[in-house]
Amino acid sequence: MDEVLDLILESSIADDTGFCFGDFTGEELADADYGCSSFPVKSNDEFFLSGYGIPSDVLAPLCPTVFTPGDNSLVTFCSAYANCGSAPTVGLAMSASFLACMGSNPAILAATGGLSASF
Repeated sequence: MDEVLDLILESSIADDTGFCFGDFTGEELADADYGCSSFPVKSNDEFFLSGYGIPSDVLAPLCPTVFTPGDNSLVTFCSAYANCGSAPTVGLAMSASFLACMGSNPAILAATGGLSASF
């Protein structure tokens, strides 16, 4: 775990690294980080949000075909949950590099029966 923290702290994008977690309005989502601003939502609706931004160096050992050491790009993932009337609604947004990493990872390929290769 210390090695992962060291990679984050040594990254040139360490200031952009972090997470957001909690309740937000649609208006607040428009200014959110970690890919969360990409959701098309009404400004007065309320959402529970979980967003993450990590340096690509942290994922490089898991996805060497996608991330090279020293790449220093920000990888983002965001999930949002809302209750629209009586039905729950879930949204996911992620950077293309995160999706490519998951699609090329042998463990994910095995778990999805190869379906993730289509990403």
